[in-house]
Amino acid sequence: MSSSSSLSFNTTNDITNDTIMVAALPGRMGNLTPEQTAQLKDMWAHLMAAIGALDDENLKEVTRAVQEMDFEAGKVAAAKHGTPIDDVSALDLAAFAEVRKTMSIEQLRLAFWDMVHGDSPDNLLLRFLRARKWDVGKALAMMARTFHWRVFDGKVAETELWGEAGALRDGDDEFLLQFRSKKCFIHGNDKEGRPVVHARPVNHNPKLQTQETIEKFTVHVCETTRLMLHEPVDSATVVFDMKGFGLSNMDYNAVKFVIQCFEAHYPECLGVLLVHRAPWVFSGIWKIIKPWLDPVIAKKIHFTSNTKDVEKFIDISNIPKDMGGTDPYQYVYVEPKEGEAAKTEDSETRKKLENDRLKLYEEMEQNTVAWIKAVTPEEEKQVLADRKVVTQKLRSQWWDLDPYQRAPSILDRIGDIKYE
Repeated sequence: MSSSSSLSFNTTNDITNDTIMVAALPGRMGNLTPEQTAQLKDMWAHLMAAIGALDDENLKEVTRAVQEMDFEAGKVAAAKHGTPIDDVSALDLAAFAEVRKTMSIEQLRLAFWDMVHGDSPDNLLLRFLRARKWDVGKALAMMARTFHWRVFDGKVAETELWGEAGALRDGDDEFLLQFRSKKCFIHGNDKEGRPVVHARPVNHNPKLQTQETIEKFTVHVCETTRLMLHEPVDSATVVFDMKGFGLSNMDYNAVKFVIQCFEAHYPECLGVLLVHRAPWVFSGIWKIIKPWLDPVIAKKIHFTSNTKDVEKFIDISNIPKDMGGTDPYQYVYVEPKEGEAAKTEDSETRKKLENDRLKLYEEMEQNTVAWIKAVTPEEEKQVLADRKVVTQKLRSQWWDLDPYQRAPSILDRIGDIKYE
């Protein structure tokens, strides 16, 4: 790298199994190229500056150091990954800044940490980077829009605090119908260990609920599925079993929202999507839907017509019997019970745990700034060792807080979600 910068980066990939939680797949912590490590640090620097944890001068220094890095394979992956980092596009940074104007610094900060949940914060940022082909500016803009959506439009935290128990308490049969109708449930795993979301469109009547309810249910399914992800598994498989599907089941607005979630708000959470036993009438519908899809999402969609096709992705023992497999499981909705969400009403304990968590956020932010600014391999190794400890504390403490922020789901009631 150029000697003109006062900040330097260790360009070896020292983020190994011994230093931090690791995933085997490329583009995750533990399997990053030097270019990707630099891009992750650059994205962290912009986020830390946005929430007030890094001053502007240090941000400029980090960005300048990344721009000036030379790698054996070429300069900062300009050819491989599209936009060079020194062009972290003014338009994309402007889009990031525009969203920031709609949120206070504290709202932005808490929106980020709320989305982390029990995940690795690094791997959350890497989801956005992979989704935007390692273009830091575009990843930042996408992430900021997601934060805004989670707080103001999706109202994710509110929905999960309310949950199925809230629907029972408030007499919201329309929301509970989404579960009772058996149109969607989470069960089993595919060959990669990914949780499987089963969708049965034949059980969906577009006239029986509002778009608002559909969106609330979709968010709930997405958030519940995230609870089933454990590194190195970081995505889910979705199976649309189209048996019995007819035009009366088609809901274009619901499809558009699901696509929006996959593409814009839950990046890199979809592993594979199977469209199984689609009837001839679906061919015309597919011609309408396909242009809506981002090419990356479209490549993950596979049409299957028989059990052998599905077996390429899911072992026969995990394929339901009604799809030709040997899994005897039949989804039956276990209703929420009065009092099961009592902890969500214990505001005193929740506040104490939230304050404990705020201290961990600050600790992680300080470690992040130290990692960004680390100069020597030895310094970075120590910072990453500390980072592993803080990341594990964040995950453990999140599970302590979870029952005070989230009403139990059916997966809690049947024992599929286990507190760690």
